[in-house]
Amino acid sequence: MRKLIVLAFVLLFGAVAIQIFNPQALQNPRSLLFYSPCDVPLGYRIGTMDERFGLTHDELLDDIEQANVLWSDEWGKKLFMYDPKAKLSINMLYDKRQSLNQEIDNLQTKLDQNKTAVNFEILDFETRSQAFKEKVAEFNKKVDYWNEKGGAPKEEYDGLTKTQSDLKKESEELSVTAKRLNQSTSIFNSQVSELNETVNSFNSELATRPEEGLYRPYDNSIEIYLTNSQTELVHTLAHEMGHALSMEHVLASSSIMYKSTNDLIELSDDDISQLKFVCRERSTLEGLLMRLRSFVQKQN
Repeated sequence: MRKLIVLAFVLLFGAVAIQIFNPQALQNPRSLLFYSPCDVPLGYRIGTMDERFGLTHDELLDDIEQANVLWSDEWGKKLFMYDPKAKLSINMLYDKRQSLNQEIDNLQTKLDQNKTAVNFEILDFETRSQAFKEKVAEFNKKVDYWNEKGGAPKEEYDGLTKTQSDLKKESEELSVTAKRLNQSTSIFNSQVSELNETVNSFNSELATRPEEGLYRPYDNSIEIYLTNSQTELVHTLAHEMGHALSMEHVLASSSIMYKSTNDLIELSDDDISQLKFVCRERSTLEGLLMRLRSFVQKQN
């Protein structure tokens, strides 16, 4: 324990000496007494990137920079900077929610296509059925007319016979179409049920993990599990980068730092308050004591 205390004091006085002989500190004497955690940009690197997200390395960097700009422009200093050797890693980890989300998109596309096809066939069937009813009514009218006359001449009789044969054939074709349409609507309804089941699974998964990303302070990483759109990805990145700066969740649902994901990419008053709090100026001694406390905790 004595060795640990001695080592802690060595670290403390060493840090003070480094601060005093820092050329930048000499140019700005106030920095000897005060500092902000946001004085130096936080470095980040790209870690794992699952190709199933359909994102390139450069596209992800662009999205991260958009998230960075949200915070940096408000603070007036660059808060994050890309560094391939940085400790903070940003990872795109494809999980069950993203798989379900893409499955929903595929099912919805298939459903929309089938619905359009079925609706077109139903409309065509109804048009043909109405025309068939009119033909049958016209045929019956002619038959009744000649029956009242006591019979039709051979030429008219042959014509009626052919019309009757054609109507019978058309009736059979309409019957086949009706059966097929009934089967098509059954398949369509089955697809609707499949979509609803997938949506329910998706909602159930989201209920247990409401955020689309996670900041892990212990291994200094940001993990993104799900993205519905580019703006939503920027929002999630900004949210987790806020956590990396030590921000907490806020109550306003229109905020970047709200506990659940949305696609808003503007800072709220609550977000700005969080930013000002974590980037506030502190005494150098306070910072050194915090580092010392962290060091001692790790040793224990």
